[in-house]
Amino acid sequence: SALADGRRAAFTLRVDAERHLKLRLACAVSNRSAQQLVTEALDRLLADSPEVAELAAQIARRHN
Repeated sequence: SALADGRRAAFTLRVDAERHLKLRLACAVSNRSAQQLVTEALDRLLADSPEVAELAAQIARRHN
């Protein structure tokens, strides 16, 4: 899998029209891509969830 090989993995994000518009506007005013903005938001969410980091570490240990 991409994760095991250290590659990036892709997924489709479906949002309603209002969120899509706001995301595109945020891209324009910040001069950043949607991927950059969504990745930053995801990183903030995950940083607030230490239990997710613990589970990911457990899985990584099992695969090594």
